Amino acid sequence: KNESSIKSEWDYHYSTEVDAWKLLADFHNRVATQVKQRSPQVRVGGPTSAWMQLQVNDFGLYRSQRDFMDDTAESLDFYSHHFYEDFGTIGAYERRSTRYTNYLLGRFEAILDMLHAHMAGTNNTKPILITECGSLQPGRSASDDWLRLRSWSAYLTKAMQRPDQIDLIVPFIFLNVPWNPTSGNSAFEPIDLDPDTPAQVAGEPIDGFRRRQVSRFFDLWRGFDGRRLPLTHAQDFLDVVAVHQDNTLMIAATNMGGDRLSLDLDSLFSGIEVRHATQRRMYYRDGKITYAERDITGSTSFPVDVEETTVLELTLGKPLSVSRRIKQERAYAAETAVKLGDTSRSFRVNVREVGEVSECQLVVGVHRNGAMEAPLSMRFNGHQLDIEKPWLGEMQHLFAPVAVTLPAEWLENENTVEIDPQTGVTVTSVHLRLERSIVK
Repeated sequence: KNESSIKSEWDYHYSTEVDAWKLLADFHNRVATQVKQRSPQVRVGGPTSAWMQLQVNDFGLYRSQRDFMDDTAESLDFYSHHFYEDFGTIGAYERRSTRYTNYLLGRFEAILDMLHAHMAGTNNTKPILITECGSLQPGRSASDDWLRLRSWSAYLTKAMQRPDQIDLIVPFIFLNVPWNPTSGNSAFEPIDLDPDTPAQVAGEPIDGFRRRQVSRFFDLWRGFDGRRLPLTHAQDFLDVVAVHQDNTLMIAATNMGGDRLSLDLDSLFSGIEVRHATQRRMYYRDGKITYAERDITGSTSFPVDVEETTVLELTLGKPLSVSRRIKQERAYAAETAVKLGDTSRSFRVNVREVGEVSECQLVVGVHRNGAMEAPLSMRFNGHQLDIEKPWLGEMQHLFAPVAVTLPAEWLENENTVEIDPQTGVTVTSVHLRLERSIVK
């Protein structure tokens, strides 16, 4: 049932006489039961949410999603949601002190952490599917196309950080829009709409169609596949994913911060013979989308523009030799959407087999209607932590995770995170992101 979290797709939300979300859960349970009686192999999920602004009504929408998961725990196999960027969100980081309320500056991750924390706390951990994501922007201008391209790639790299949680993500791209061929939302459009208009992108079109700039998404991501490699960095609002297959190493990086970056890969290349390297770039500057492929063989650093997603393809002298594997897991506190009152609030996170953990990060999701007025102060098993990041005091619609690396020796089987009060702050979730080394 598509997007039944909103009124226009589930009319019971208009009524004050019924529990619309309870009815929605009942509907899903009934459908799942009937489907599985006839086709036991079919997996059924929901609620295929739209407008994932879970903080509205003092997290009332989150509580509705939480209750839906509880009420469908025995029947559904996954939970699915949609994430879209609204008009006017280009340059999101520059809008952090005014009106950016969408998902690419931490809200996407903070929401997923809330959902997973509740699932973990109720013994109902299931895959999440992002069954649509991208941009809601109509139009055919360069800025319209850029909002689509930027959003698809940013959501994709963010989802790739959670292969243990997200089973599927669908950038909502139309190859063709036959019901509205001039809408601008398609990667290809019929030539006969305007035979004299040249294609925006050179190359042979599909018969009878010409390429639009939107089709560059496929050029940027072509061939990105393989086994994942760990890469670490300390840059906020930067997502990096690396994969290798045979003698090919590929790296994708999305920069949602406000500064152009130069990423240094010197340590990565140590001991690796790189025979050829290409950087595929797609960025928006001075009202123009630029797509370029350039030879960077011999270079150990590369530029990434603001809101750019770039892809490196490296041809190696020989396939990588993998000596060990790293298992990533997350351990969540059960409590979610906890308001910080006049006293400190405690969260408990249990970790099994502490001695096997090689790397550990504490991740705290925070929300405030307005920027934070003081550093985030807490204690982890008695160790004092004061987290100061400039953007925490700049975002007027703050809803994001804050991460801090911890010494692995601080870990215990039962860990206590005690967070000091701060007016207006809600702790949306608390978890530990752990890495364990496994000999191949």
